[in-house]
Amino acid sequence: MGPLARARFVATKRKASPTLGAPVSASDLSPSDGRCRTVDRVGISREDAGLPESAPAPRREPSSVRLLIAYAALLKPRIVVMVLVTCAIGLLLASGGHPGPGLALATLLGTALLAGGACALNQVLERTADSLMERTRRRPVPGGIIQPAHALAFGVLLVLAGCALLAVRANLLTAFLGLLSAFLYVLVYTPAKRLSWICTPIGAVSGAIPPLMGWAAVAGLVGAGAWVLFALLFLWQHVHFCAIAWLNREDYRRAGFRVLPVVEPAGTWTFRQIVLAAAALAPVAALLVGTGLVGPAWQWGTPLAGLAMFVAAVGLFRSRSRRAARFTALASAAYLPLLLWLVVLDLHP
Repeated sequence: MGPLARARFVATKRKASPTLGAPVSASDLSPSDGRCRTVDRVGISREDAGLPESAPAPRREPSSVRLLIAYAALLKPRIVVMVLVTCAIGLLLASGGHPGPGLALATLLGTALLAGGACALNQVLERTADSLMERTRRRPVPGGIIQPAHALAFGVLLVLAGCALLAVRANLLTAFLGLLSAFLYVLVYTPAKRLSWICTPIGAVSGAIPPLMGWAAVAGLVGAGAWVLFALLFLWQHVHFCAIAWLNREDYRRAGFRVLPVVEPAGTWTFRQIVLAAAALAPVAALLVGTGLVGPAWQWGTPLAGLAMFVAAVGLFRSRSRRAARFTALASAAYLPLLLWLVVLDLHP
């Protein structure tokens, strides 16, 4: 073969078979699946050599233990515990401290199922936003441990099971209140977070319903004392969740949530709302004094607890620091268990 023929042969071979490092043309894409043809080091593709294409590494499925932990996290256990504490307060006050173990267990279990299911559905709807926030991007759905469809089915199943249990073992009013709370949380509060800071009062209404459920399970109606508990929980949530929103305002901004610390970055209205809500806790709690529902523990304990909340709120208003916001959030988290303890002391001295 002469020099000219050899040059033509080499040029033809280079054109037909791309070498390693050479640009890949459209002809090197498989027309059926769009994958690049694998080219070996000598310039011949695996397909041309009769070898199978390299398959992508299979996705590792989470272990059973990890999956179980993920489903437990999907319930937001800390929120469920807060819901159960407030429901228990309603149960105890409406029954005079003796709701009956069967009714109490069924009411608390049904409430827990409803609350956990609502939290799971909330995470399905907010999975894109959760992936943008540092504190939530590792949650089960945005983290890829649980598929959105599975989380959706899990949440719906829990909500339906909770409603059915409350309807059968308590009464229809309790089941309706539980379904209303879940509806407000999932389908009103969750989308409202992207629209307006009014989402916080909406969420506070949903979160204030559990003591009504406990009361209704015993009495079959919602009495005046239950509405005092509702007002108390509505105010408390403005203290607790506004402090948390201030701590996580940068995350919320990235996710597109229109909570008050994002809408008004200076924080003036956020801190005023916290202070006003904290200041109203003790007077509202005092409405139960003299009704025969509570005793001296509530009479003296709630003013002290309200004063502590007010001092924490004023400290946050003055300093506007992360440390003060964290202290306010922690103090408010201790407030609800303290109320339950005061009720137990009065009813079971």
